[in-house]
Parts: sequence; C-alpha cells; structure tokens
Amino acid sequence: MTTARRLFVCLAAISAAIFAGLVLPPLRAHEGSPPVTSPWDRDVPAGGHWNSFLSQGESLADIDREGRLLLLNYSATETTIGAPFYAISRFYDRVNRKPLLRRAMNRRGYSDIGQSWSYIYGRTGLTPYPQSEGSGAYYLPFPDGNRPAAPIGFSLFHHAQGTPAFTLSCAACHTRNLFGRPVLGGSNIQGGVGSSLLLLKKFSSLSRREFRFASRPTGAETRTFHDMQVKASYIHGAAPLAMGLENPASVVGLSLAGRAPDSQATRDPRFAGGAYRSPLWSIPADTKSAPWWTLRYKNRFLLDGSMKGDPILGQFIFNEIGRGADLAHLQSWIDRNREQFRAMSGSVLAMQPPRWTDFFPAESINLDLARRGEHVFYQRCADCHGRYEKAWNGPQADQLTRSDQLATTLVVPLAQTRAVNVGTDPNRAEIMLHLAPQLNQLDIFRNNGLEFEVHPGAYVPPPLVGIWARWPYLHNNSIPNLDELLKPAAERVAYYYVGTANDIQRDYDSQAVGFPVAAKTPLAWRTAGRLFDTRRPGLKNSGHDEGIFVTNGKSELTAEAKRP
Repeated sequence: MTTARRLFVCLAAISAAIFAGLVLPPLRAHEGSPPVTSPWDRDVPAGGHWNSFLSQGESLADIDREGRLLLLNYSATETTIGAPFYAISRFYDRVNRKPLLRRAMNRRGYSDIGQSWSYIYGRTGLTPYPQSEGSGAYYLPFPDGNRPAAPIGFSLFHHAQGTPAFTLSCAACHTRNLFGRPVLGGSNIQGGVGSSLLLLKKFSSLSRREFRFASRPTGAETRTFHDMQVKASYIHGAAPLAMGLENPASVVGLSLAGRAPDSQATRDPRFAGGAYRSPLWSIPADTKSAPWWTLRYKNRFLLDGSMKGDPILGQFIFNEIGRGADLAHLQSWIDRNREQFRAMSGSVLAMQPPRWTDFFPAESINLDLARRGEHVFYQRCADCHGRYEKAWNGPQADQLTRSDQLATTLVVPLAQTRAVNVGTDPNRAEIMLHLAPQLNQLDIFRNNGLEFEVHPGAYVPPPLVGIWARWPYLHNNSIPNLDELLKPAAERVAYYYVGTANDIQRDYDSQAVGFPVAAKTPLAWRTAGRLFDTRRPGLKNSGHDEGIFVTNGKSELTAEAKRP
C-alpha cells in the first residue's frame, strides 16, 4: 500500500463521522414556538437551531427560494457602492478599440482595471450559473426563471441616480464551484468581494475628465460615478495576501478609522488620515469565507467567535461599512427591510452541504476503517468539533445502501460555541483587540443586538459537516488538504499553489482530500499569482497538532493505525 493511500485510509478513519456529508430531515419551525423568532443567541440543540423564521402558512421551499434570491442579488442597493454598468462597458470597448487610449491609461497606472468584463469576473473568482436551477445543496434559483448571463454574485440594479449599476452580492464570496456544480453557501477559493472593492476604488480614482473621455457618460452615469467616488474614499485595505483569501476585518477597521470617532462613524473627510495611521495596516489578517451551512450549529459568530447576535445582519452591516455606506442611512434601510433578513436567515438555516457520494462512489470509503475511526474521532476531536451520529450504527443499517450507511443522521454540536487557541496563526483573532472597541461603540451594532468580545489568538473549532468540500483548511487557508492537516506542523508543506476546482481528476486529490501538492500540482497552477507561502506573516500553517494527535512534535497516528 502506498504512503498516499495509507494517509487516505487514516484520514477516512479519523474524519469518518463527517467525511461523507450530512443527510437530515428538513428543518421546520419548532412546534409551539413563536412563528418568527431569532435562534442565534440560544444554546445550540442537537441537530442545530430550529428554523424559526417561517411565517404562518409559509413553506420551507418558499422562504428558501426568497432567501437565496436575496443572497444572490444584493438587496441594499439604496446604500451600497455601485458602478455605472454601461459606462464601464463603453470604457472597455473604447480601450480595446483605441490602442493609444489603452497605452495612456496604462501609463496613468490603470492597467489593473483590465480591459474586459471577463477580467473582472476572473479577478473576483465569480462562477457562471448552471444550466438549470438545481436542487438541494446545488439549488440556485434564477431571478425571473431565466438563467442569468452574468456570473453568480454579480448583482445588477437600478441606481438611485437613475442608471443601471452593479455591485457584488453575498454570493460572490459564498459560492464554491465544485467540479462544475456551484454550491451557494460554500467558500469562494478564487477571490471575492475584497478584490472587487479594490477594483471599484481604482475605477473611482479616474478623474472626471478621464471618466468623461473614456466612457462618454450620461448625466445619470456621471452622478452614479460621483456617488461611487464618495463611498470609495472610505474603502481602505491592501490586496489579499494570496488567492482565495479576503481581509474583511482590516477593511472594516480601516474604514472606521477614516471616519469620525462618534457613535455613527460619521463620514467626514477631515478624519480620513486616521485610516493611514491605524495599526491595522501592519497586521496581515486575511481569512477565508466560512460556509453558511455550519451557522445552524453555532451561537457565536465570525471565525474567532467574537460576535454575538444575528450573523446574517451582522455580516450585512460589515459589508456596508467596508463599502463606504452612511450608517444612519443604512440603519433606516434595515428598519424598513427586516423581512429580507428573516428570509435570508431562513434560507441559511435550510442549507445542507454537498455529500462526498455526490461525486465519488460510496465504495471509496472503507466502512470497517470508518467505524474504527469513529472511536478515534470521539477520543481526540469531538470535545471541540461536536459529535456525529452515523447511519451505519442504526438498528437496520445492514438494510441500507452503502451510500445511506455513510450518511450522518444527527449532528450534536457544543451547546455554547467557544473559541479555542490551538496554536494557529493568531493575527485574525488579535486584530479584534483594535476592532472590537470600535464596533461596540457604534449605534448600528447596539441597536441591532450585536456585541463583540475579544478572544486573542483563539478561533472557533468549526462544525465539520461537509468538511471534504471546504479545502483548503484552517481560517487562513494555510493547509491545502486534510492529509497535511493531520501531520505535525513541522512536517507540513511550506508552500502550495491555489488551484481551481473544475476537473475532479486533475484539480482534486481525493486521497488527501483537497488540493494536490508537490509533484501532483498541475503545471498550469505553478505561477506567482497562485503561490501560497506559509512563511509569510498571517499565512502560518502552525498549530492544530500538539495535544490533539501529536505529542512532543511526533504524530500518534502510527503506521498500524493507517493500515486497512
């Protein structure tokens, strides 16, 4: 048996309780509970929070469709940053047809704006819509019943200034292309909103004369462009350290640092210099986007568990702060659109992860090893990651198909979500030492029941449902596959290349469960733009080993434990 195969067998054993995905009965409103209540602050019961967001007479399918449409198409168009769509289309058209104009723009430092919409889509890692709406984990409703031409997360709307505009929706960061099947609620491993905001800020740096010359805008487009310039002046942040990462905490903190230090974070250009003096500029704290289907198993949110309150509303507010919104205006919009947050929360609580057996044969999992690994998992992992009841332990398991035997029938999470310091890169958690005091003093968080608590160096051990579809691993994507995660930190690869997830044979190592590394890395990935170097600050792949499956730097997962 090869070393790779043995590692896979060990991996299948240790992660057996969550490896095959999750099959649970549909969520429903708890009998006897109020029709619309928020579960987010309660203890988390076995099976996760009940979907208490259904109104009387409303079906789960109805709220799921409504919520997904809102997640796919950004709804806070009244407050968010938007770019004039047709003006930018003309900009690209003129730049492509006039080489002198293109060279002039490049000399002026605008080469990173690109020359086409395809460049924008690729830079932000957006995925095309599938040919049909799909179902289950792959359900992506089409707004008007027709497949959108723009990719998932590219949100077109009619701007208040009177012209079509675009922004990026929640789905831009929270959609994963899984071998040609997009999954809403997954993590975008190619880019996202952070990259797009920097592109919009770059566009906004065009002078009005340059904008008029290159785009020939209408009056409404000129007004929209000016509104974009105002909001973009409050967008601050550096490009992500590696493909697939975002820096939302830094962007939010720097935006606030450039505003007035009052309870409204008033947009006042006199305070703009504060953004450039903030210590947040010098703390690399990039992160991945967390999967939405795990939210039902938590009552504290963000990767470090620092947020208490509604995670959907909280993330929406973060998005708008990072996009330069006026917070008083945003609060007014929230108060008038509470039903939208009810629908989005109801949809998120209905989400299920993709299953291993959607893509691989059930026979690829050795059931005997999986049963043995279940005991190892309970001994070493369950205290942090929860317990997972398996169909193979049921009274009539022998009458089930192999695929059904692998299913998880119940997730028993920790009643109280907690952050734990296991030695992983501390930067993202420690950035809250600077950010939490700012957030707690803002009216928009206090008025919406959101509070923030610092857990220096600690992160929430996440629920592991659908773990196979969540590579790369740790909060900062520093570990390319589960094979590497189960090694002592000193033995993990120091660098790897961030790839795609298009070809299931080429782009995914099913034995290591994640990106192929070293000699298995596809040649097309081996470029500077795809390099993930764990030796850089903020990208360390340390921790999550000693005291878990490693003692004094040596793995306790013996060769015997790796054999079939």
